[in-house]
Amino acid sequence: MRAVLSDGRRFDAALLRGEDTPARIWHVTVPNGDAVLVGFTVQTKNGRVDRYPERNASCGRKAVGTETGRQSLPAGVTAVVAEPSCLAFFEQGKPSPSLPGPLPGEKLSDLLAAEQPVRWSLGATAWYGYGLAGTARVELRTSNGLTVTMDAVPDPWDQGVTLFAAPIPGGAEFSAGLSITGYDAAGGKLWQDGPGTPATPR
Repeated sequence: MRAVLSDGRRFDAALLRGEDTPARIWHVTVPNGDAVLVGFTVQTKNGRVDRYPERNASCGRKAVGTETGRQSLPAGVTAVVAEPSCLAFFEQGKPSPSLPGPLPGEKLSDLLAAEQPVRWSLGATAWYGYGLAGTARVELRTSNGLTVTMDAVPDPWDQGVTLFAAPIPGGAEFSAGLSITGYDAAGGKLWQDGPGTPATPR
């Protein structure tokens, strides 16, 4: 396990068995300085490196004044890659829940794979996120059978993903059984997330 700082430095982190804790916890000593912890990586037994960016609740607020480079999406949503390491979303100009962004020196596409082809979140009135490159259309089917289809657009920051947004349909239930499907420009299915996966924003 490696801890990743906002300035790109990486340090070995230890998994510890804490006293009276239900599971192992991870620990890293971060050197003094202005850099902050932005995530960690874990190399699996088969050699794959999994990335776990830390969610940054202040990311959107810090990016409020950042108009340059914002991508406009449907439903009054805009998005911008912000520091440190998050993808900030705005609804009608107001910050919405952000999504994990690229770790220093990496891209948003590094956070996606066949096992996790999409990351998404719910705002006040919109549903938005990013998916694998090549996705031209995204279809959301809620757990109570409502369907929303939206076009996806390539990100403008050379992050190797596509972005999407749509209004949350009235009466939609976001619970287990929800599915999200990505299609290419010819209408072929590229990927599917669910059904049966927990409908926790990812």
